[in-house]
Amino acid sequence: MSKVRDRVLIAEISAAHGLYGATKLKLFCASLQSLTAFTALQDDDGKAYTLVKARQGKNDHEAIVDFAEVSDRTEAESLRGKHLMVERALLPETETDEYYHADLIGLAVHDVLDDRLLGHVHALYNFGAGDILKIMTAEGIEFMHPFRSAFVPSVDVTAGKITVTGFDETTS
Repeated sequence: MSKVRDRVLIAEISAAHGLYGATKLKLFCASLQSLTAFTALQDDDGKAYTLVKARQGKNDHEAIVDFAEVSDRTEAESLRGKHLMVERALLPETETDEYYHADLIGLAVHDVLDDRLLGHVHALYNFGAGDILKIMTAEGIEFMHPFRSAFVPSVDVTAGKITVTGFDETTS
């Protein structure tokens, strides 16, 4: 079994769909087409799932899929909340200023004005208006910051650092 760090999260099983074992997925990849590029997915425990059939859900971030290993609704329901990942080596290289979320989690976040450490990236969200960094301070305080070039002038994955601007302690 590979380490979780060697794998990238591309979907989460959100519900059973129908009577014959189909599952509804919340997609963290670019599209249904991106998902179907992989026939073998793994959960957090390393259990393999073979993608047999996939179709678009209600929106671009949802898919309905059949796995060879899931034959009925009860099995599908038991998988709710499972994270589905692919081997990192199978993913295409990113373009300039394009990142996999897995590469950003854990990076140190510094203020552009004084290079002060603000915290570390804890999660990334997108509620429809663009990506948002969830940053956790050493004291355990969480705050959100837009992940757009105007507010994030530099990202250096190799150095493990993100520089942000527009940070205001009184509103964060």
